[in-house]
Amino acid sequence: MSPTLYLLLPAAIFVAIGALIISLGRSVRNGNLEILSGYDADKIINKPGLATWAGSNLTQLGYWQMVAGLLATVNLPAGGGLFFLATVALVGRTVFGSFRFYR
Repeated sequence: MSPTLYLLLPAAIFVAIGALIISLGRSVRNGNLEILSGYDADKIINKPGLATWAGSNLTQLGYWQMVAGLLATVNLPAGGGLFFLATVALVGRTVFGSFRFYR
């Protein structure tokens, strides 16, 4: 196997994961809240607000993961670090920010 392939494979995986998260984020933003973990329709105060909040954050996460994949083609440790930090930060922001939409 070529050494270049070892750099391109993680980058391609990061970009593919980012594309999947973007599509899930757009689905959530369009009102498909059932795919969110811990979603309980009885406890939601503002369903459109939660859809916009969670969908926007997931879409942002996907874009940052794709940027990490592009960075990984040049510098794999930096790309992996960006992927990890973006995931932790934006998932945390989504989870803790969504509490304002629950009773």
